[in-house]
Amino acid sequence: MPYKTWTCKSSFGGAFLTRNYTYSFKLKVVKEYLNGENSLHTLCLKYKVPSDTLLVIWVSRYKAFGPTGLKQFKCRRYSNDFKLAVITYYLNHATSIQKTAIHFDISHTVVYNWLKLMRQFGIKAIILSKIGRPKMVKKKKETSKRNTEQQLIKRQQKQIKHLEQELSYTKIENVYLKKLDAAIRNKK
Repeated sequence: MPYKTWTCKSSFGGAFLTRNYTYSFKLKVVKEYLNGENSLHTLCLKYKVPSDTLLVIWVSRYKAFGPTGLKQFKCRRYSNDFKLAVITYYLNHATSIQKTAIHFDISHTVVYNWLKLMRQFGIKAIILSKIGRPKMVKKKKETSKRNTEQQLIKRQQKQIKHLEQELSYTKIENVYLKKLDAAIRNKK
């Protein structure tokens, strides 16, 4: 079987199928396309792949990274700076989501989700989006005055750093909004 099928529950209570294609299947289909044996549409019909967009992604990842580009992405955590770099690259270079994902060697779905969050809720939503359960905070014992002063200084430094980051995110958001406004004006 070229793929594993799971039945998932949607947030609306309905069930839908998701497919996770095997590495060997992806490699077979990509090589068949690159050898000129069939078109993307024909391969979709032949192997019952729901969309030729998926095949385009496989082919472009294969061209960029070789056979290892077809392997599954492992779950990774990305720093806020990395997320910011990806979004600024996408906005400044006016490339597609797929090309941006290939440039940074991450899943195109991740880039799409970050952009969707940014468009809906602003740049802060990307920074605040954390997956998983929040860390448990241990209660600290009472400390001496010297330690409390040091903690206060550290807290203030963190706050300054946070405000500086927020300022840079706001600047990027302004650039995005200006480009969006210019695009809307050009359409009119």
